Amino acid sequence: MDVVSPDYERLIVLSVFREFEQEALRLLVEPILGSDLVSAVISDGEFVSLEHNGVGYFLIVRHAALPERRTIFRDPFVIGRADEVLGMYLVFVENGELMLECAPVPPSKVPEEFRDMAVSISIENVTRAAN
Repeated sequence: MDVVSPDYERLIVLSVFREFEQEALRLLVEPILGSDLVSAVISDGEFVSLEHNGVGYFLIVRHAALPERRTIFRDPFVIGRADEVLGMYLVFVENGELMLECAPVPPSKVPEEFRDMAVSISIENVTRAAN
């Protein structure tokens, strides 16, 4: 007779997003699209791609509940900080996909291993120039 460990029966849901990225998503996207949609994307989003461009990274997921119309989420000014490295987060939603961008805050460059570092998220007060 096989004995099944209680741990074996637990369902572990792994998100594409790291904990700090989930926090950034909630801060940027929840005020407009709501917590239910953001939670669904975090837990059920289908990985599309992860690209590091030498100074930052782009993480793209797909989810059926995401809107088709292009929307950019850049407020509040969300910063990820690990040691002396600073990255700012932006979110782009379009055609059922969400792209989380981590762009460098000069003079920082966001290294490839940034997602594996101890990153803390904060909101910074910034005055943006009028367009």
